[in-house]
Amino acid sequence: MGTTSRPQYRFTDPERDVTYVVTFRYSDPNTIRLEIYQNNRAIVNELLARESDELIGRL
Repeated sequence: MGTTSRPQYRFTDPERDVTYVVTFRYSDPNTIRLEIYQNNRAIVNELLARESDELIGRL
């Protein structure tokens, strides 16, 4: 979802009626927006900045 320059990924937990939305811009790879909706109401809307270049789970 989203647009070409601002892709959006949605994840849903139907048991909790929660939807997680992650949006980013290719022009700003160090920042993402996290939105969490429960019962169609926004409960989180945060702009998150990268804190490390270390990959999680890297061997």
